[in-house]
Amino acid sequence: MLKRSTNFASKIKGIVSFKENTAIVIPISKGDERSYFIKGKNLTGIRAGDLVDCLITRKQLRHVKIIKVLRKNILKKPLNHISLYEKGIPNIFSDKSMRECEKIELPSTFNDHKDFTHLPFITVDPQDAKDHDDAIYAIKGINGVDNFCFKVYVAIADVSFFVKENSEIDFEARDRGNSTYLPNLCIPMLPEKLSFNFCSLLEGEIRPCLVVEIAIDEVGKKIFHTFHRAIIKNIKALTYEDVEIFRHEKIVKTLPYSQSLTDLWDLYDLLLKEKKDRSPLQLDFPERVISADVDDNVLDITNVKKNNSNQLVEELMILANISAAETIKKCGMGNLFRIHPTPSNEKIETFRNIRGAGACITKNGNKITSVHLNEFVNSAKGVDEREIYKQEIIKLLEQARYSTKNDGHFGLNLKSYTHFTSPIRRYADIIIHRLIINFTINQHSMTNSKKSINLGEICDHISFTERRSSEAERDTTRRYLAKYIRNRIGQNFEGKIIGFIRKVIFIKIDYLDAEGVIVLKRGQNDSIYFDKDRQRFLHKHSSEEFNIGSRIPVTLIKANELNGSLTFRYNH
Repeated sequence: MLKRSTNFASKIKGIVSFKENTAIVIPISKGDERSYFIKGKNLTGIRAGDLVDCLITRKQLRHVKIIKVLRKNILKKPLNHISLYEKGIPNIFSDKSMRECEKIELPSTFNDHKDFTHLPFITVDPQDAKDHDDAIYAIKGINGVDNFCFKVYVAIADVSFFVKENSEIDFEARDRGNSTYLPNLCIPMLPEKLSFNFCSLLEGEIRPCLVVEIAIDEVGKKIFHTFHRAIIKNIKALTYEDVEIFRHEKIVKTLPYSQSLTDLWDLYDLLLKEKKDRSPLQLDFPERVISADVDDNVLDITNVKKNNSNQLVEELMILANISAAETIKKCGMGNLFRIHPTPSNEKIETFRNIRGAGACITKNGNKITSVHLNEFVNSAKGVDEREIYKQEIIKLLEQARYSTKNDGHFGLNLKSYTHFTSPIRRYADIIIHRLIINFTINQHSMTNSKKSINLGEICDHISFTERRSSEAERDTTRRYLAKYIRNRIGQNFEGKIIGFIRKVIFIKIDYLDAEGVIVLKRGQNDSIYFDKDRQRFLHKHSSEEFNIGSRIPVTLIKANELNGSLTFRYNH
């Protein structure tokens, strides 16, 4: 029998520090709390505060060798920069791309675009938005005259007009895959001249767009759609709050966009009926917003829920994306779909064991749909149980990704879906724009297109960059949470148990939406223990049981802003 070596090699990333003249690395990955000792003769140029990539040479002794300095003196940068260099996210455009961008000009005329500037388009975005890549306009049909109930126009910035295929900017956008949005930091996919100006649908400016015209019937179903390459003029840049106020207070009805906005809200009521019939997965987690000052001090952390205006725009974007997916599928183009696979049989079996979950799975094998999962969530008794059910569903779900194979979208409960509506921040959308323009508007054959790009490779790459950005956002949020709460070490909180393994209880502080752990060690937290037969924690001196969803008193004992971990102690 071969003896397994305990000195296998693996890597860690961390920040250099010196403790009593001993060089150490403090890990930045969550769950690794102990420092490593730097070994090796060549430490020239290594300074405290450097972010480094290390090879673990002896795991038990926690010895590492520095193989690369990722960023000098990272601690003098804002906290969000750790994730950029940790994940290897490009944040500086090449000289070639910038020189190419400088030569791009905004033309005074657009000969290949229809003129839709007479239509009162508006944009609806968050207050701090810089890149406006979609605008909307709606009109109600006339009974007995029109063959539709509503017609909506969704105009999306024509990025492909400025970013030519296989140009330097195109190569760099493809490499980045998407814009990355971290707390208090945006790393755009395209240079700012394009992202925030030429491609952005700025108020009062004429911009080239790819417009999808969609007809809707009286029950909210799409009748037909048509794509146009056109110029539009955004007559008003509104915020979600503006649109919400318009609906409820019914003010300023004489503005050029008032009738369109009224029709948009009436259309929204129809789309909600169609959405209810389709029953996409309804988890509705709030968005966490972190505010920091110029010195990177965290000022506030809030959880923001979507309002009706958010959902209005979201439903219109989904409708436009469905139209794009149907078009590329019908025309037999080089396909690029946004897929969300059905949960695996293995995950379904694990999910079936959760209390109440078995009833949401049909008796016909292991089949499960978003309809069943929505019923499961709605069966919850109280807010806490509802949140537990949602978290269990997250564990069940597969990860959405890009693919040349149309496997449908489980979460949206759609047979075909793609991404079309955000070409300023997603490379997938640029590809879809080019396909639609080439094969439906210009009516070119697809013979030449297949030679220019390998869609399979691009799907894999942009799925990777999307995951990378998502992980960077998650990790950065955790770091800022730890930074925000670190001055409360020693304070008491109410923690909700969200999971456990034998020696660790995972808890959540609701009002911050912050997660942490209680580590059960000998001599600490001795009043509770894990009963493996009953799969729950018990109190030694009472009959009290702790399970997922139980609320317990805890004290914060550690907040590590370098890896975003929070450690608590149970207060018995």
